[in-house]
Amino acid sequence: MSGQAALTGAAIESWKMTRFSNWIIGLMVVLIFASAWYLLNRPANEQPWDGDVGGLTYTPYRSSTDLHHLTASRDQITSDVEKMASITSQIRTYTTTGDAYYVPEIASKMGLRVTAGAWISDDAKKNQEEINNLIDLAHNVGGVNQLLVGNEVLYRHELNQDPVLTDQPETNNSASAEAATTDEIELAHRRVNHIVKLINYVRAKVDGIPVRFLAASAVDRCRWQDLGQGCADGGAST
Repeated sequence: MSGQAALTGAAIESWKMTRFSNWIIGLMVVLIFASAWYLLNRPANEQPWDGDVGGLTYTPYRSSTDLHHLTASRDQITSDVEKMASITSQIRTYTTTGDAYYVPEIASKMGLRVTAGAWISDDAKKNQEEINNLIDLAHNVGGVNQLLVGNEVLYRHELNQDPVLTDQPETNNSASAEAATTDEIELAHRRVNHIVKLINYVRAKVDGIPVRFLAASAVDRCRWQDLGQGCADGGAST
């Protein structure tokens, strides 16, 4: 009996040693992995950025982020543009109405190039104001070197109706194209044609002025590949 007890005691001691060894091995593995992670992910002391940024987008506002109530004084805009002018040579705007109308002029006086954008939506009256202001900026602000009509209007699924411009009467063909439909592809096709119509309208109004056109990004990239004809033939970008 004593011999059997001794064997049992030895087995227990052996099991304890094995368990202890497993704990040690596990701890060593954890330490190895932790050390490797630390060595590979040590914080790097980067030098402060002192270069120029290729371009910045800017919409002036202070107290509200509501797109329809963005306000900033001329002094505030000037202060913002001065800060941007210290790190970039070009800015892009999203709208030509409200206080944002003055951004290209202020930026131009500071030597910045401006990509002026017209915000297009389902509001026909506002669209006309945006387009008129964009044309005015192209004619009168020397720093405006690129025009962008639309600002991703197609991604917002807006501009479903054919835009009627003040000195470009709607034709019978365009009117008949507005028959009711629930087909999303057909609606998408119309939106592409509508934004291209606006782009071509602005193009004709600024003919002879050295500005480059940028298409609304959804048109430029032809998001709907089966609508490529509308993108390619509309002259959306040059």
